[in-house]
Amino acid sequence: MAFTNLALNPAATAGAGAATMCSLHTAAPDGTGSNELVGTGYARQPVTWGTASNGTVTATTDPEFVVPGGQWVRWVGLWTSGGAWVGGIELATQVEYPADGTYTVSPLRVIAANPTA
Repeated sequence: MAFTNLALNPAATAGAGAATMCSLHTAAPDGTGSNELVGTGYARQPVTWGTASNGTVTATTDPEFVVPGGQWVRWVGLWTSGGAWVGGIELATQVEYPADGTYTVSPLRVIAANPTA
């Protein structure tokens, strides 16, 4: 039997609630948040979360980043306010930046789902 939203909503809320900052990454981050972008103008951005629905929590605003040229944006990372790594999400659309630009994560979501056997 699958979990209902009575279980999934609190799980999504807890996962998202741990994260107050987000980052961009050039490749899959490891357990410490490796492969984060670097360069002039780039900085982690704050994130706040809405209310869980159907096992999904969405950020209340879309984080926007300055991306220094010469990099790829492939993952978004989540961090605690104290700088501890929470986890990463592979982006559906990966973008190369030959020159400086901006990237907006839209929408930023944390999803709790039923496991598969």
